[in-house]
Formats: sequence, C-alpha cells, structure tokens
Amino acid sequence: MELDRTEDNIFWFRFSHHANYRELQQLFWIASESLNHDLISNILTECPYHLDSLLIMAELLRQQENYQLSRDLIERGLFCCESVFAPRFQLSNFDHRIDYSNFENRAFYLLLHRHLRNLVDRHCFKTALHVARLIYRLDPISDPLAIMLTIDTIALKAREYNYLILLYNTLQNSKNLDRLPNFAYSVALARFFLFCESGKAEDKEIADFMIASAIRHFPTVLLKLLDAMNVQPDPAIENNEHINALAHERENEGMKLLTSIYVKLASSIWLEDPSVLSWLEGVTTVTVSSFNNFKDELAEWKKLQVFHNIEDS
Repeated sequence: MELDRTEDNIFWFRFSHHANYRELQQLFWIASESLNHDLISNILTECPYHLDSLLIMAELLRQQENYQLSRDLIERGLFCCESVFAPRFQLSNFDHRIDYSNFENRAFYLLLHRHLRNLVDRHCFKTALHVARLIYRLDPISDPLAIMLTIDTIALKAREYNYLILLYNTLQNSKNLDRLPNFAYSVALARFFLFCESGKAEDKEIADFMIASAIRHFPTVLLKLLDAMNVQPDPAIENNEHINALAHERENEGMKLLTSIYVKLASSIWLEDPSVLSWLEGVTTVTVSSFNNFKDELAEWKKLQVFHNIEDS
C-alpha cells in the first residue's frame, strides 16, 4: 500500500501489485472468464494470498455449504491486506480513505463486504455493524458498496436503536436519507423499539409520526413488506390506489430495487415482536384513510425522489 494523493487534508491510499502478482492477476482473469476453478486453485497454490482467487474460491465453498473454510479464506485475504498497510495508514482514521475506483483496492472492499455478510449470517450483529461502519468510512462520499442501504437493518438487528437514529439525524441532509425507504421505515421502527423500552408517550408519538410519513412517502413498500411477513392486509389497504400491486408496477426500476432490498433484509425484524405488527396495522389504517389530506405533500414528494433508474456497474 502507498499514499495515492491528498485532497483537502484527506489522505487517499491505494494497494499496489508487484510484477509477479500482476502476472497472476492476468492468469486469474483468464480463469475467471472461462470459469476454470482448477486454474484458480492452482493460482492459490502458487500464491496463497491472491485476493481475487480467495474471493472466488470462498464463494464456491459457500455455495457448497462449506462455510467454515469459506470464512477462513476471507479472513486470510483480510490478514494479507492488513499486513501490507502503509505505515502511516490508520484504518480508524476518518481522514484516511481508500478509493474503490482504483482496481487494486477493490478486493479489499469485497473481502470486507463478504466478511460482513458472514458475520450477519452468524448473527454477530454488533460486530457486523462495526464492519459496516468501517466500510462506509473508507469512502463516505461515494459509498461504493451502498452501505447506506443495509446498515439500518444491521443496526436494528444489533439493537443499536440510538445509533441508527443518530446516524439518520447526522447524515439526513448531506445524504438525503429521508428519501430512502429503508431509512424511513427502519428509523420509525427504531423509535418504536425505544418506546417499548422506555414506555414514554413522546417516543410513541415520534414513532407514529415517522411510520405514517414512511407509508405516505413510500406506500408501495408497505404491501411488499406485509407480503414477505405473510400478513394479509385489510382490503381497504390492499386495494388502495397508492399501495396496491398496480401502484408498485408503476414505480421506477430504482424504487423497485430499493423496495426489494429492504423487504429481504428487514421483514424478519418486523416479525420479532407481536406488538410491532399491531402498531403497524393501527397506524396504517389511520394513514391510508387520510391520504387525500396530503395530496400536495405527496405530489411534492414525487419530485424529490433520488432513485430513478438502475445504473450499470
């Protein structure tokens, strides 16, 4: 690793490949394009710390349900990256960044992300949250791995409700977090969980207000969430023109993807406590019946949506 550039007291670092590693990388590309796993295995025999090969073999082992060895390969790759950190690079320093757009840096990002996924799968949610925060801190401007689309559900599973609310309040303006459906629903849920802990009427009022806003601003998420929870909504809700299946189909592809991601990650959290469903049903009934009172707000909100199309990556 070496210092790549400095911008406004931000230090950008990059990993560098020596000549032999570059030759192995070219061989890896050939093996990857032809799906030649034997060749990738041979690369690892010659260079046990070839990062892209570790990623491929770890995923192959994961598909074969050899989870322990898959995790070992990911951790081996992370150990390799850490062993070549530049002397002045500090992983915990917010001013020390790693640019995902540099090809040599991508394997480190992907190793961290696979490690994060492994931690979530093992229900090590607090540690997973720390790793998610680390990945985000490496490049908080670009957020190349879209941590902002998953960190909310990790925080909820870790029961770090106050952290999630603090994150939302801190980054809401700069990152437009209020325009992401996952934060709209998750922060409301975090507020409700805080109410369950405190019993304070103020927490309940905030939770009610936030979930009502989430339903008004992202109504099609609700039906998909209930469907994933195997909950049959009231006909008045299911057939509402803002919420029904036809309304979802009219959404742009970006919003459909955001909805799909959130529902997959969050549906189990909404089922953890029976009181959550009762609360959601009660607020939903009131909110849906008052949609017509917020026509101007809903029209304005449509103009503010930040996700429209899905970019190729």
